[in-house]
Amino acid sequence: MADMRIPDFLKLDGESLLYNRDDGSELLFYIPIDFFDDSTKKPIARQDGEYISCLGLFNWNIISKNGVLGKPRLFNFPTMLLFKPYETDKVKGLSLGDNIEPDDYIILKFRYGDEVISQIHVPQIVDNVELFYSLAVISNKIPNGISYQDGWEIFLKNAELNGINYKLSAQLFGILWSELCRDPDDITVPFRLSKAIDQKKYYSFKPISIKMSPKYISPYTAIISEGFDEGIMAADILSSKSDKDIADSPLEKIVTM
Repeated sequence: MADMRIPDFLKLDGESLLYNRDDGSELLFYIPIDFFDDSTKKPIARQDGEYISCLGLFNWNIISKNGVLGKPRLFNFPTMLLFKPYETDKVKGLSLGDNIEPDDYIILKFRYGDEVISQIHVPQIVDNVELFYSLAVISNKIPNGISYQDGWEIFLKNAELNGINYKLSAQLFGILWSELCRDPDDITVPFRLSKAIDQKKYYSFKPISIKMSPKYISPYTAIISEGFDEGIMAADILSSKSDKDIADSPLEKIVTM
């Protein structure tokens, strides 16, 4: 992280980055509450005393002394980081901008002189890659505020930060990303084919787990995919569509001969 350009509102102090605006403003980090789900063996975020560790992929902004909120921006450093806020708040149903769905957040607050990032030298470990895949691919907990156009690049950035080289074409990550992002009005339709993308609403996609993707190909693939109950529901939804909207898998044609 030492090679990353430091924004003017942060100051390097030894191994830490401090909030550097002495004007009564505060820096706010919006961590989705789902990140703290400790039912999994490796939650995306966790609190240990006064410190919070979290994958660096969430929204942030600055609130002025008079309570004026700045434009939300994406904190895009997708590896594990350690933060030390002076205070945290829990909010529900908060929308961070136009075309961004409301979500529940833990807000980390930092004042002048507070330790925002406690350790700028981040170890390169494969566990951080696994954690990112759990977030983006398996759990469908992709935070709001990521543009559909740029999301695929985060896979490559996460790998680079942790010393991993997939030795794969970047196009493959674009394909994966396009399957994970769905039409907000019809989850069976990829976002790339939605009206929302025609309207340039690039933040309005609905993320799904890769486990759900087979359920939106055809009724047959939905039934034989993982999770029988969910497969039956997805098959029923697909069956209600016109035949021309449903793709037949090669195996389905053989079975139904």
